[in-house]
Amino acid sequence: MSLPATAQTRLLSRCATAGAILLVLVGTVLVVLPLGSNTDSPPGGDATHVITFWAPGLLLITIGAVLYRALLRPRTAVILAVALIGIWLMHPVCDPINDADVPRFETVIPLEQRARQGEPFRKLDGHWYQCKSWISRQFFF
Repeated sequence: MSLPATAQTRLLSRCATAGAILLVLVGTVLVVLPLGSNTDSPPGGDATHVITFWAPGLLLITIGAVLYRALLRPRTAVILAVALIGIWLMHPVCDPINDADVPRFETVIPLEQRARQGEPFRKLDGHWYQCKSWISRQFFF
């Protein structure tokens, strides 16, 4: 027993829509994932994040949006562009702290304790880094 032609078309359309939505969701998770973990990226690590998370995530979002025909709607394209620009502005950037400058950061509380309290300091491979969002780095120290 087979389905009528209209039911088959409707089922295929729903499957394509569900697949497109799934691609957009997976792509969004890949783009946002490094932000939530406050990833520790030593110098040059940004390129690794772009290759590992952002490029595949944006590719999946684009494929899903084209499948769903969302890019044909200007409002959706603008919302997607604003969201991606916002995500880019918030991505973490870690700058190294020279060993000579560490005492300057430890005037009252050691860096290890400050890092445990949630301040933007990370120790990677024996060196300290100050990790902030990209937009914060552009306007503040």
